[in-house]
Amino acid sequence: MGTARRQYPPEFQAEAVRRARSSGMSLRQVAMDLGVSNETLGVWAREDGERGVATRLGADERAELVELRRWVKVLG
Repeated sequence: MGTARRQYPPEFQAEAVRRARSSGMSLRQVAMDLGVSNETLGVWAREDGERGVATRLGADERAELVELRRWVKVLG
């Protein structure tokens, strides 16, 4: 039998990530305080970081980043 996965509202996830980044506590400690797993909080933080980079870059900058990454693969 599978285990039911608990769903957390996006607001809760965002606040948990904000707290983890600004509190000075370890990710594990923040997760324990909030009653979520360390792995779950880590996924939320990683996803938030990826969304943050995508929203800070304009379309031209994203295209340039893709092109530069392609060149790194070619040259590397």
